[in-house]
Amino acid sequence: IPRSSGGVNPVAYVISPNGGERLLAGEIATIAYAADDDVGVTGVDIRLSIDGGATYPTVLAANVPPVGTFEWTVPALPYSTHARLRVVASDADAHTQGDDSDGDFTIGQCPADFNDDGAIDFFDYDEYVRCFEGSACPPGRTPDLSGEGTVGITDYLLFVEAFEDGC
Repeated sequence: IPRSSGGVNPVAYVISPNGGERLLAGEIATIAYAADDDVGVTGVDIRLSIDGGATYPTVLAANVPPVGTFEWTVPALPYSTHARLRVVASDADAHTQGDDSDGDFTIGQCPADFNDDGAIDFFDYDEYVRCFEGSACPPGRTPDLSGEGTVGITDYLLFVEAFEDGC
């Protein structure tokens, strides 16, 4: 657990997930964190990145206690093998300091199980290819796995990567 070194900024630490985990849609994930400061932490914000930490646009929790856990139901996000968390602590003097996950973790609905039957097999591949080519897609599925709003080679490669890895 981080301890304040007596400096101006608070200290924060992401305990978990901190790299290598797989969080699937609908799963309840426990986010563990800690923060401390010489004048006291007034709150902690927890943010999510799905682009390897380039941006943290999604606020999962705001102004939570300085040490603890946060139970988060993982939504059906675009599949990413580059998710990270950022924990940002604020103190009574309006100073902030954060910590990011040490490594990427996987998040979102497994794109390789395209027909949602729990198995990753030829039937998933066949359905994805037909959907990718413009035929009917299974309910709740889209060939746009990157979430960019268009369907292209990046989406196909994301599917193939997940298919080969077996999610």
